[in-house]
Amino acid sequence: MKIQHSNLSFKRALTTKEKNEYKNCINSAKKELELKDTIAIIFDYSMPVEKDKNLGIGTTFSDNSKKFVNFIKDYCGISAVQLGPQGILKDNTASPYSATSLSIGEQIIDLFKLSGKEYENILPKSEISPFLVNENPDDLYKVNYKKLIRQDYSRKRQDFVFSNLLNKAFCNFNRLPKDSTLKREYNKFYKENKYRLDKESLYYALSEKYGSTQWQNWGGYKSLFLYPDSSETKRTEKLLNQTLKPQIDYFNFVQFIADKQQKEAKKAFNKNGIKIFGDIPISFSPAEQWANKELFTKDYCYGYKVNGQYFDWGSPAPDIDDLSKNEEKIKNLFKKRLYANLKRYDGIRIDAAWEMFNPCLVKWNPEKSFGKMLTVLGPQLFDTIEEVGKKVQKKNYSSDNIYLELLGNNEELQRPVSYTKNKYPHLLLTSVNDAVRHYTDDYGYIDGKFAIGVGTHDNRSLLEISERLSNKDDKKMQEDVIRLSQNMKVNKDLSDKPSLYRILKLAELFTVKKQYMNIFDILGTNQSINNWDVNSNEFWTDRIPINYEKLYFKNLTEEKGLNLPEALIYAIKAKTSSLSDGQQKLINRLQKFSKILKEDGPLTEEEANKVIK
Repeated sequence: MKIQHSNLSFKRALTTKEKNEYKNCINSAKKELELKDTIAIIFDYSMPVEKDKNLGIGTTFSDNSKKFVNFIKDYCGISAVQLGPQGILKDNTASPYSATSLSIGEQIIDLFKLSGKEYENILPKSEISPFLVNENPDDLYKVNYKKLIRQDYSRKRQDFVFSNLLNKAFCNFNRLPKDSTLKREYNKFYKENKYRLDKESLYYALSEKYGSTQWQNWGGYKSLFLYPDSSETKRTEKLLNQTLKPQIDYFNFVQFIADKQQKEAKKAFNKNGIKIFGDIPISFSPAEQWANKELFTKDYCYGYKVNGQYFDWGSPAPDIDDLSKNEEKIKNLFKKRLYANLKRYDGIRIDAAWEMFNPCLVKWNPEKSFGKMLTVLGPQLFDTIEEVGKKVQKKNYSSDNIYLELLGNNEELQRPVSYTKNKYPHLLLTSVNDAVRHYTDDYGYIDGKFAIGVGTHDNRSLLEISERLSNKDDKKMQEDVIRLSQNMKVNKDLSDKPSLYRILKLAELFTVKKQYMNIFDILGTNQSINNWDVNSNEFWTDRIPINYEKLYFKNLTEEKGLNLPEALIYAIKAKTSSLSDGQQKLINRLQKFSKILKEDGPLTEEEANKVIK
């Protein structure tokens, strides 16, 4: 191998030929370690965009996202992507965990596809071009939601890039012949999704009418569904559907486009061997709360209890403290979300799943928060997962694709863990001072029935965590260093080696069959998707740069990010008391590629093919 020198000062990517050898080597190591799911946590807005299709936000619905996921599949062994919730965002927040769980937000839509033949050119490219943004392709940027999507309903659709362009597409869609292919698809979509569309479309139509998504400001309509079965409610709903038909039709059109693109994207990912997991927030959006007002009369929020005090997350919870009247309706509320999400994705992650077993309901007042811990519904709700899963996914359903976030305190976890452990995979973590082997050796988990990560999307970045090594007074960190070096069989002092600490934290994940990592830890940047204990508008907005290849390979040479062959070497050694000849040969192959990824050379595969002979 010879590198042709030039005036360019590059680091090192693989040539196409090397990459094919690399993938064979990685697959051999994954087989040796019996790996199942290697999951990347990616939120739609973070997805990299193409330079000539940059509106300031990413989406998994774009063709470019498939290229990116293929990239991390090839280099990082990713076999699945865990998406964040894809719903309509609540006003004044970028958090997808406050979004709707049945409908898809307009910010996920790839507007450029609407110029294509399959969408009958309902949005010409000339309409989109004025909204393109020019950014340095090497830099990371943030999403400006206030400019892009309509969260403030006191302003018009035309004031927001996505709402404006989708409104134009809607007008052109209405001009299509009734027997056009796209309109036939729409009619079929509406018929199949009427169960979830009607009330949410009315909610957003009323939001336009009153200039606010705060249903408390809607006068007589704020409690429209307090008595949903009454003749008065049905008459009022019918009248509103007639008078607000244009707004309702617009909402249904947006959902049709989003649903169509979601199906197309999933099909493309699956074709390339990537599973797609959805994410169901435990809380209910304001739209769901209003549409089911009879089940939300007490204005509870989900929350948590610490040292005898209750704290709420600000997210609505149904009145599950008294099931005497509405038990079946509350069960159906959960079943509807399972049905919608299991239709969309290969599997699902259930956010704060312990709240389905031991819900913590909190009601705030000016003096103090009132709360209660309950023990209702849990087993019944989890039993419906299999029922709905088999109905929707049929032979493709597997309990191995239902991931439960169970990270609450011991009191909250006792019941849900005892019921769901080794039935559905639990999402666990190694953060500071917890060992992978504790879950199998001490806690009784079967390898393959849990997935492990350094943290979740709510944690500080691995780079930031590693900076704590220099703090000798941080007892938890110092304990983690000792535990990690023992568990990974590395007889070195890690306290002044943050780069080694980082690679061992990632390598430890590969000592079990299922693992997950957030995309910024994979790429080696210092972005945190969110920090649960920090309130900042900076979260839920970070994007991956256009030139993600250069970023990744540059960071690897600086010992940041996931150097997969290096991590797999440590994992194999940690799991093996005495290496066989075959294992040593495999390690030698992995070492070759681990070193190449740190060499000087080109930063993209295309450039590598030109200069490396």
